[in-house]
Formats: sequence, C-alpha cells, structure tokens
Amino acid sequence: MTSRTRSAVVIVALVAALLPTAAAAEPVFPGVTHDRLGRRLADGRPVVADVLTVAPGQGLEVVPVLADGEVPGLETVPSMGARLVDEGYVAGVNGGFWLRQPVGDPNGLLAIDGALVSEAQTQGSLPRGTLGLQAGGGALFDRIATRLTLEGPGADLVVTGVNRYPSSAPPVPDGDRPLLVYTAAFGSVALSPATPGGALRALLVEGLAPVAAGRATGTVVRVLDGPGEVEVPDGAALVVGHGATADALGAVGDGDELALRSAVVPETTDADDWDGLDAGLAGGPLLVRDGRPTAQDTWEAEGFAPQIHSLVRHPRTAVGVTADGRLLLVTVDGRQPGVSAGMTLPELADLLIDLGATDALSLDGGGSTAMAVDGQVRNRPCCDDPLRPVADGLFVRHAYAFTAADRLAGSGRRSTAAAIARTMATETATAAAGAATTTLAEWAAESRTVVLAAAGDFPDALAGGPLAGVRGAPVLLTDGGELSPVTADALQDLDPETVTVMGGSAAIGPAVTDALTARGHAVERIAGEDRVATAAAAARALGGTPGTAFLTGSGAWPDALTAAVPAGLLGGPVLLTDPAVLSPAARAVLRDLDIGEVVVVGGDEAVAPRVVRTLEADGTAVTRVAGADRYATAAALAGWSRQRLDCAAVTPCLDPSGLVVARGDRFPDALAGGPLAIARGHLLTIVPPGDVTAEPAAAALLAGLSPALRSVTLLGGHAALGSYQQWQLDQLAGGTG
Repeated sequence: MTSRTRSAVVIVALVAALLPTAAAAEPVFPGVTHDRLGRRLADGRPVVADVLTVAPGQGLEVVPVLADGEVPGLETVPSMGARLVDEGYVAGVNGGFWLRQPVGDPNGLLAIDGALVSEAQTQGSLPRGTLGLQAGGGALFDRIATRLTLEGPGADLVVTGVNRYPSSAPPVPDGDRPLLVYTAAFGSVALSPATPGGALRALLVEGLAPVAAGRATGTVVRVLDGPGEVEVPDGAALVVGHGATADALGAVGDGDELALRSAVVPETTDADDWDGLDAGLAGGPLLVRDGRPTAQDTWEAEGFAPQIHSLVRHPRTAVGVTADGRLLLVTVDGRQPGVSAGMTLPELADLLIDLGATDALSLDGGGSTAMAVDGQVRNRPCCDDPLRPVADGLFVRHAYAFTAADRLAGSGRRSTAAAIARTMATETATAAAGAATTTLAEWAAESRTVVLAAAGDFPDALAGGPLAGVRGAPVLLTDGGELSPVTADALQDLDPETVTVMGGSAAIGPAVTDALTARGHAVERIAGEDRVATAAAAARALGGTPGTAFLTGSGAWPDALTAAVPAGLLGGPVLLTDPAVLSPAARAVLRDLDIGEVVVVGGDEAVAPRVVRTLEADGTAVTRVAGADRYATAAALAGWSRQRLDCAAVTPCLDPSGLVVARGDRFPDALAGGPLAIARGHLLTIVPPGDVTAEPAAAALLAGLSPALRSVTLLGGHAALGSYQQWQLDQLAGGTG
C-alpha cells in the first residue's frame, strides 16, 4: 500500500465519522431536511458541517438565485432567503464564484428558469465544474463550456460573453473585438469601446431572450454607433460589438431579425442531456464523479492551485446528488480554531461520498460559505462582519400553495404587532359595518382605543390582552425609551382617540407618552407598583361585572397569554399572583369586583396549592386547568375553553373553524395576537419551534381541532414559525396545496 493510498484510507475513515447521528433531522419542508454534523478530523481538529437533503419529486426544485435579481449584484444568502421565502424558497446556500470587475458579476455559467444569465468561463485550461438542472428535476454534473452564436444578416458571429463587460483576464482574454449580449437582468449598460478609439456598434433587439440551451430570436428596434447609456427592457437584449465585430454588425439595421443560439459543450456527459437545461450554476472544481473523487490534477486545471485552494482547509460549500436522486447542499464551517477547522478539497470530496454523493461539485467558499433556512443563517460563517454578500445562491423552491394557513408578520416584533393591529382594525370595522370590506379610516372614525405595551419585556403587558379584547382595541409594541417608528406609522394609520399605556414609566417612559400627546392622542396609563398590581389595575379598568377571572403565576407568561382569549370572551381579567401566596392586589380585585369564579391556569409551581386554599376560604369557586408543561397547559385550557364557550350554548363563543397560532417560547407575537383572536372568536394556542407536533400535548390538541378547522393564522415571520410549520397547519385546516 502506497503512502498516498494509506492517507486516503485515513481520511475516509475519519471523515466517515461526520455521517449523521441517530438524532432526527430538522424538517425544513416536506422532502427537505437539515442536519448539523460535528466531529473531528484526522489531526483531531473539530469540524462542523450542515447538510440540506432534498428528496426527488414532491414538487421541489433546486434553483439558482440571482443577488437582488440583477447583474452585477451582491446580497447575503439569508437576505435572498428572506426576500423570496413567500415565493417558496425555503432553504439555500451560496452559489458560484463572482468577479470584482464589475463587483458581483457571476463568474461562469448561470441559467435561471431557462434564461441564460452568464456564459461559461474558466480561469484554467479545463472548463469549470458545473451543475445542470433539468426541467424534470434531474441533475447533471460535468465540466462544461458554452458556444454562443449570433445569427443574422451577413456572417454568423461568435458571442464572447453575456451580461459582462469586455475582459482582458487570462487565460482567455476577450481581445479587441468582443461581442457581448446584455439582458434586462443587467439593467443599464454603459457603452464604451473595448479599446481606446475602437469601433462600437450596439443593437437593441426586442423579443430576444437568451436561453440556457437552444435558440432565441428577436427584431432590431434601435441602433447605436457610439458611447452612451442604454437601459435594457424586459423581453429584449442589447447586442454590443467592438472593433472588427462592430464593423461586421454594420450589415444589421432596424427591423432585421437576429437569433442567438446557445449550446452547452460538456466534457464527458451526453450533450443531448444538456439540451433540456432549465437551470445551471458553475462552481469548481468538479470533486466527485461516479462515486469516486476526481483526479486532483484536474482541479488545478480548472484553476484551483493546490497550496492556495485545494490542500488548505477553508470553509466550504458544495452540491451533490445521490444514486437515488437526492440533492445535497453542504456547508462546512472553517477558520474558527477550536470550533471548526474547515476542510481541504480531498476531505470535502470524501465527506460528500460518505453522505452518498455519486457526483458532486465544490462551490464558492471561504467567507462566502453560508446556509439559510427560511431566511435565517444556519451555519456559522467566518471572516466577515457583517455577513459577506455574494452574487448568487442555490436554493430549494417548493410549489405548494397555502390555502388554509395565512401569516401576519413584519420584520420584527414591533412590525408584526403593527400588522396584526391593522388587520384587526380592518376586520372589526368590516364586521361593524356589515360590509364586505372597509378601511382603517372607517375604524379610526369610531374613535377607538389602542393598547400600547413594551416590546422588550412581558410583565406589565400580560394583562393588556383581555383589556384590549374587551375594548375591541389592538395591541401595539414600542421601545420603552422612545416611540418606535413602525409603531408611530401604525398609530398614524389607526388614528385612535386614546392610547392606553400598560405599565409604569420603567416600562414605557415619559418620552413615549409625550410623543403620543404631541400626536394628538389622549393617553391613559394603567400601572401599579409591580406586574401583579398592574394586572390588578387592568382588571379594574375592564368595567362591567365579570363573573370569572383567570389567575396565573407572575412569571408564567405562556399561561397568561393563552388565557387571554377565554378571559376576553367572558369579559373577565387575567390576574397575576406570587406563585407561593395569593398576592394582596389580586385578592383585593376579586373581593371588590365580587368575582365568584377563578380559573387557575398552570400547575403547582405556577400557582401553589396554598393559593387555591386561600381562594376557596374566601368563598371563591376554583378550577385548576394545568398540564405538565406550557404546551400541555395550553392544550388543557383549550379544552376547557371549547367546552365553556361552545357556540351551541353561549354568546360570545369560540368558533371552532378558526385558530390563531404563536410560537410558544416567545411572548410578543402571542401578546399582540390575543385581541385579534378575541375579536374573531378564535382560539389562540402556542406551538413548539420547528415542528408543531414536536410536543405531544401540542400535537394532540391540533389533531383534536383539525376536523373542524378551516383557517389558521400564524403570528410572526418565518424566524418564529417556519415554512414547514405553516405547511403542517395548512394541512390540519384542510389546505389543498
């Protein structure tokens, strides 16, 4: 056995330790999973890899994404994901290489949805390794070149490049007679000769849309013979010739027909397979072919020097395909001593083979390596702060249409609360008017109230949900020290007469109330010396004669939030107490308002048995609703509420056809969503992150609700409740996809 063979065996054996463990993979969307793998390499250094696995079929595609939708452009991978998540782009990694002149110009083949964005390029003696994706879902891996020909009056001409300026870069400089084609993706083209004093001729061709593989045609509608700026419209292309090529274009004029023929020239695969190319992305080098690493000398021939690129450990990104058609999108963290060392290309090739890849390709790496799920970074990128933007990405896209589960969300908790508030106000006004739709202005004309709570902490805000629900008021969130801009914009739209501020000046300071007064709102502050006293003050502000109150521990915010809907529908308060003893402020409210029934929400740790005994000694009827954890308590309270507020027996009641859902380990979205659920008469419940069935109690509750469900509203963006959870809830409510 040679030393090289022994080294390969050691690498394979140790990298094999990176295979997924028995821990369940994180679901991203049906057919897409995410695994995080952490092990040690041959020299003992740690390495961390993230793997997206995409099953074939199931309405899924892997597609390139162009930064900001334009060339040249730069955008971070999570920004791409967040921008496109509502269009079905659920997860992805960074794509291929890009140039710095102009910065963000894709370096190599890029084709998206059948359209050619960039031609094949190389910095070596061999073409660059490239991923090809067929319309039917098949994946091709090979080193490829492209051959582009402009056909028209006179001789056919070879096209030098697509959506880039002339280049003098080796090993194949464009020279002084290039022919370039620009599409609408490039936007505005600055025309200037490739060489000083050289000839220049440009043709704007309407209808010419270059395709990844095949022939496109169009008609010349404009001719330019000198420098200038030209905007390329959608559905057109700009053909620009320099030097002798410009002279050859002299035979073409307005009204002439031109055709652009694009051909893919693969190194080893069948050229006919590339004729159906729907998308393509160049990277390099080609690492794995037929289940074996490719020869390392071919990596150098693609332009990757051993001592700079191949045999040095770096962060890495790669894409591969398995024998059964699963696509693998892989990132390896690196340059993080003690956390993740990165990989050499031989180590990366062996990892991909161990993961089952029969063919695989390295993509851009280093500081560009990034993976995002639902617009959130999932790996640990190195090197740049903030995260490095790149020219393109490679994403998983689904075609599922949500028909039963919608989402109210903003860019953060304040803007999510604003979105919920606007929706609630519009729906409330519509219901009051008996009309099909109405406007926020019509809601504001009724001189309604808005409840304002602190965005950064929950205690003073907890009692605001039932109060807002009884008053028909939305809840907005703000910073404590100043009125948040998104909240100010929402107040501008809602234009309430009164803003009810929850909590003392430590929660929401005088700068906020001064700003509210200056905007013409009357300010009502509901506050006590602590959270318990604030809840008691909110109870007194409810008005009426509530017969039922809900009581939970002062630190058990999930219990208090899920209690908001039944409390609001019954016109009663949510009171807080010291877990060990019944707080005097809560006891005084129960006495003064002559409340005869208390529903204790939560187990003995949230509200001790001693508190229950005190209530019963005061002559109060007590029912404890509790489970083993927050999800079990929410499920138990949902069961109690459905029975107590059955529409066949009482009004107002719970409409079983609708559900409002918030993430169970964060308070803001549920806080703002409580009044909306009250106004709709829908149950509000909490679910665990990642998978709504991850907690048995949550799964059982949802299964029990499912037969009657027709609509579900998710509160918060994809960082709170992901695409997979939206799919789960859509299915529970009878979504058809």
